[in-house]
Amino acid sequence: MPSKPVLFGDLTRFVLQAHRQGNDELVGRCLSFLESAMTSDDADLRNLVAVSFVENVRPWDPAMAHFVASWPKALRDEAAAQGRPTKLES
Repeated sequence: MPSKPVLFGDLTRFVLQAHRQGNDELVGRCLSFLESAMTSDDADLRNLVAVSFVENVRPWDPAMAHFVASWPKALRDEAAAQGRPTKLES
């Protein structure tokens, strides 16, 4: 399974770059794919997304709060399960 974490690391960098560039359509499609993976019956796939995407985005970083808040529910829930805030503080 070594190639999968590497691929997901590349995917994470790709999604973050698209987010920084304001490519909301591309980010949305990627997040939709990741949400599907996060809700899969495959525990290994869910773990891969949790560790190789959610954690690597560093959702606890205040600069990422707005981005993380825009994620679909399962991804936000995973960020929260990792002890990371998932909503913008008022």
